[in-house]
Amino acid sequence: MNAIAIPALQPSLRDLFAGGCLMRSDISNEVYHADRSCVSASGLKEVLRSPEHFRAYLDGERKETPAKFFGTAIHAHLLEPEVFARQYVVAPGGDKRSKDYKEFEFANANRKILSAEQMSAIEGIGRKVAGHKSASTLLRAGRKEHTLIWQDAATGIWIKIRPDCLCTD
Repeated sequence: MNAIAIPALQPSLRDLFAGGCLMRSDISNEVYHADRSCVSASGLKEVLRSPEHFRAYLDGERKETPAKFFGTAIHAHLLEPEVFARQYVVAPGGDKRSKDYKEFEFANANRKILSAEQMSAIEGIGRKVAGHKSASTLLRAGRKEHTLIWQDAATGIWIKIRPDCLCTD
């Protein structure tokens, strides 16, 4: 199989980490997942299945299911509240076919729209996690959503990870 050249639309993670830095907090989730200069755990799992699965993983779009949408919102609320506040908005009640709702959608075209029920569930989960002594301690102490890359000494392969919360102590 011939390698497919993909034009670089943005700097690769390897470019962004030039100079020996191994961990950064300023790499967005979108940049991390779009990068093809390093392989992730998800990519390695696909390689184990077959090279064809890995190619499909690299080339394919990730479809967002309702469950994934909701899980991603919970994730942002717990780990990146400032990102959650920028990216999510709660829909007003009422008919989604109404002029008011259509205007709301247009005004929030760059944000993800949650129902009031979804927001209530997300806030409830947030309260449960905050009330759990171990979970809340770990989340306060850890580095959230930092991107790390390194080159494997044995294979020369560049690897990337983005742990939800990394406790280094």
